[in-house]
Amino acid sequence: MTVRFARFRCLAAAAAWVLLGACASQRPVPDLDLSAARFPPVAAEYRTTRTFQDGKREQSTQTRWRLWRDIDRIVTENLSAHTGEVWQRDGAVLFQQRLFHDDRKSVDYQMDDLRLGGADLSWPHQSLLISPELLDRLHLKSAEWRANYPYRRYVGEVNGAAWDITLRMDRCLPVIIQRIGGGTMERTELLAVHELSAAPWAPVAATDYEHIDFTDLGDRQDDPFVARVQDQLGRPHTH
Repeated sequence: MTVRFARFRCLAAAAAWVLLGACASQRPVPDLDLSAARFPPVAAEYRTTRTFQDGKREQSTQTRWRLWRDIDRIVTENLSAHTGEVWQRDGAVLFQQRLFHDDRKSVDYQMDDLRLGGADLSWPHQSLLISPELLDRLHLKSAEWRANYPYRRYVGEVNGAAWDITLRMDRCLPVIIQRIGGGTMERTELLAVHELSAAPWAPVAATDYEHIDFTDLGDRQDDPFVARVQDQLGRPHTH
């Protein structure tokens, strides 16, 4: 055996061991447990871009918003509109508040109000920002690690709309939610994420707001605030 051939065999063996070691060190990407009762407490900031055709011109709007997710409480805030939502869980019972920070008012919904309004009362949906039923109808395109974080990507077409969703599995949060359909593309992108205990921002304090029960809106049709935000609140029961 020549020295050159022996050196080649040693290099080939070394390369094979490196390759086998790399394969062995690849970590499996965690599964998504949609039945989980608890999701990691996080704070996150997102940007949602909506692009659509307005006649012959393409128009685009952007919204930045934040999320604070705890075990039994989820808060979101629209940074542009100065509005927010709070979802609270008490066992199997859910409550919602719509917050209007400039008006210092809150419209409060009981579970029956939400059910009559067609709201999705799935806590995993509220926690994950995506309907579990939607994910079930998409197929897994890839599962991999990037920069030491595990991801799963789901794609597919549902009800005439093309979906492309990427989830960061260690945080149980979407990184990208993209929907294309009906001449509109809506894309939500994760800009920042932190453990809830280390969040650099806090929700607007709403402890002294006026609270209005959703079922009382029908008696307040002459209230300028109710008239102005009516389209955002759904249909109240009119007495």
